[in-house]
Amino acid sequence: MAGNLLSRVTAWCDEWIKPVLGTVYERNHEEGQRRLATARDNLNPQDFSLDELTAIELFLARAENYLERLQAYPDGLAELFERVTARYRELGHCGPASEFMFHRVMLDIKVSADRDGFRELTSEDFHSHFDSIPEELCSAQIWYAVSPWLFKNAKVEELEKGYAVLLTSRVHLQQYPFRRMKLMYQLLNGSCREDDVVHYLQNLEIHNAFNEFNWFFRQPIEDRGLLTPVVTEAIDQTAERFAKEPPTSPFKN
Repeated sequence: MAGNLLSRVTAWCDEWIKPVLGTVYERNHEEGQRRLATARDNLNPQDFSLDELTAIELFLARAENYLERLQAYPDGLAELFERVTARYRELGHCGPASEFMFHRVMLDIKVSADRDGFRELTSEDFHSHFDSIPEELCSAQIWYAVSPWLFKNAKVEELEKGYAVLLTSRVHLQQYPFRRMKLMYQLLNGSCREDDVVHYLQNLEIHNAFNEFNWFFRQPIEDRGLLTPVVTEAIDQTAERFAKEPPTSPFKN
């Protein structure tokens, strides 16, 4: 989130919701619920406008959805999707901050549902949310969230635009969001080579990133003739490495 419009919302979410999201990466549902309760206990409605408060409630609902996915995956995801999107619509929006957040969280859950294969996200539905986000608020985090849909649907121009945003953002060039979008862009524009895939795998730092490799990249890599013995060995080595390590959060304490 960016700009004065969201500065207070951003500060509160960074302090109280980011620790909740960290437990999702660690697959620690119990600790996540504890941190979510702590976040709610530290939300004073009198500190925010109704618009800001609604934006925060939407982001809290998003964090709760991520936690519930740990319990629902895979068979309960469709039911969870219906319940969470109904909650988002119930909260709705009442000003520019909450309108931005509404479209952000709806994009997030719909892109995930499309990736998981139980609800297709059409181009019309995607743009009904994405085009409602002001360009100045379309941050690196937004482009990162929608990049799986852009990649799946071979939206080269849009992915290139998002890639450019990450290049000029505060996201460090060696961090996972940049490297994931770079590989997507390389695969779509035909510039990806064997060593690009190997380098990507060797630099993965969290379990979820390797899961995403299997979701997003394995089939396109094979389709492009890049699933060579060298790449296959790198995949096996990465799988073995993560099998020996507990899930970790990308957020630093």
